[in-house]
Amino acid sequence: MGRLNLLFTALLSASALSSTSAYDEPILTPLQQPEAHDATTGPSRGPLPWGKINFIHTTDTHGWLEGHMNEPSSGGDLHDGNGLSDISKPKGAISDSIFANVEYDLLTIGNHGVQQLDEARNIQANISKVFADRYLTSNVYIKEESEEPIGEPYRYFTTKNGIRIMAFGVLYDDKKNDQKIQIDSAAQMMQRSWFTDAMAKEVDLYILIGHGSLRRTRKNPKGSDAFLDFEDELRKKLKSANKNIPIQVIGGHTHIRDFRCFDELTSGLQSGKYGDTVGWLALDNIEIKKWKGATTLTGVPTPTRTCPPTSMMTFSAEPTSSKVPHLDRRYLDWNVRTFMYHATGPNETDKGKFDTPLGRKVTHDITFARHALNLTYVLGCAKQTWCLWCVNETDKGNIMTLAKPAWKDTVVNSKRRNNPRAAIITGTTFRYDLFKGPFTVGDALAVVPYTDTFYYAEVDFQTYLRVLTELKITRSSTGSIDEPLQDNEESDWDSTLMLQGSHSKQHALLSNVLGEPPLTPGYVTVDDFGAYGDDTNHTKFKSIGPNLNLTYVEANFPPQWSPGQKLDLVVTAHMEKKIRPIVQPNKPNDRLPLYMDDKFTTGDILPEYARRNWNSNTTQSCPIALHHVEAQFDEVEAYWDSPLS
Repeated sequence: MGRLNLLFTALLSASALSSTSAYDEPILTPLQQPEAHDATTGPSRGPLPWGKINFIHTTDTHGWLEGHMNEPSSGGDLHDGNGLSDISKPKGAISDSIFANVEYDLLTIGNHGVQQLDEARNIQANISKVFADRYLTSNVYIKEESEEPIGEPYRYFTTKNGIRIMAFGVLYDDKKNDQKIQIDSAAQMMQRSWFTDAMAKEVDLYILIGHGSLRRTRKNPKGSDAFLDFEDELRKKLKSANKNIPIQVIGGHTHIRDFRCFDELTSGLQSGKYGDTVGWLALDNIEIKKWKGATTLTGVPTPTRTCPPTSMMTFSAEPTSSKVPHLDRRYLDWNVRTFMYHATGPNETDKGKFDTPLGRKVTHDITFARHALNLTYVLGCAKQTWCLWCVNETDKGNIMTLAKPAWKDTVVNSKRRNNPRAAIITGTTFRYDLFKGPFTVGDALAVVPYTDTFYYAEVDFQTYLRVLTELKITRSSTGSIDEPLQDNEESDWDSTLMLQGSHSKQHALLSNVLGEPPLTPGYVTVDDFGAYGDDTNHTKFKSIGPNLNLTYVEANFPPQWSPGQKLDLVVTAHMEKKIRPIVQPNKPNDRLPLYMDDKFTTGDILPEYARRNWNSNTTQSCPIALHHVEAQFDEVEAYWDSPLS
């Protein structure tokens, strides 16, 4: 094989691309954790395509550096989602130092990195310093006494084979950033002097990495989006200057696999989330003025597909070159079996030949950190899997049927224990599925990474009903929506299903070909290049869509309510402000009193419930699920930030 360029990008707190050196094979070095289970299926598409420049991409890792312990078919945001990242103060202080071992060429920031000033400062002082000019935040600034960039506005570099690259890193603005953090619009970026300097450089390829969807979203179908607006304006600027230079876009945030053709010169790649996907993009047939590598590649597949022209641009300038990029993409399941297949060949099974000294060091660092932080401590044995969206919220197997008894059992003020009480529960408290098998401290942080405190109002029954009505919660005549699965009930519900929301371009393969080995559930992606981008064949995850609803649980309710009889209405900090005008109309701006000590939060419910109810089970008799179920979006905002159909 001729000399190639391999570019490693990461959408960090969002997206990321490694090294600009010319490699004959990709350097992939992950070991797996001692508790991890081998993948049950491997690649089915054959060798990867290779072009003159090749991208390896990760995004939205959310702290999943150790992999997925209880998921044998599994393999930009760095934190808010996993114990390894979330247990430290600020979040990411420990996991970021491990992440820094990976030699990414380009990285950018994500929305979770700018929601709290201390986390943004941590990124500025550590991650940004480690990666230096490779960490790009073209439109993100800390504004206190003066305006301070978190990273660099752009990176201009030349690969060993002579490709001159200009890279930008852009964050979309979800309006939830800390008030001392400024996020520029596309227009503001283009007015800055650094952009003028960047556009004066001689360039063969532009790269735009960003924490944002490749497509306009439900929440903002026509409105401003700094990431996509910048891509649009960059294309317009190049076309108007009669420059036929390709742009490669790398996206993130919405947690899906996707590939988009913007026009014949511009395409975008997005590569999953939570350490479940490594994206691969091979780019060839681009005009490189001073190419130093092989004229043709031998011994490997090369990309032959092209993106079609688009009619969205109104410029009539003739192209200066007939070169149209040839490209192809592949979505790799993030596991050792996949990486070994592509790095050492389909017949190699000796992991010792695959591991490298750096890989072994990183694995040791992750293992040490997990044990030192007590993340591996087993709280109990989960006898089934509870998912976010694979079944209806009232069905056995939905995590809300676990939430209700857990809330009822643990969210109790000991001094008010005998009072009638009701608690409002929101599905967005949960970020990930809870898997059958040993339930650890780290698992608990993955399922509920948020730390909302609890507040209450002492109200009469009619006010309580009015709150339910205002929040669009339907109360059954018995006061119970559905009977949850009790802990002493064994369930044969062991999901082989999952979600890729109905709004995404991922479709089901509902049956296997007769005579072939059964497929495990996983991604089944259809993008702008059609199907067959997934490196490993799977059956489609099932999804009933994101749970945007609220529900409730009640305790100590009397058969009949006496006039003036009160109940404790308990809500999280997330909901407290919404119910104030109803429960205390004369004091809508006054915060409700705490229901429990502020040290007990939503993040403590499942650990405490497991200690009380699952602790009799031992890990020796605690089997894991045969297949995995997982949620595609991390919170309600992710649904609204998801691509339009």
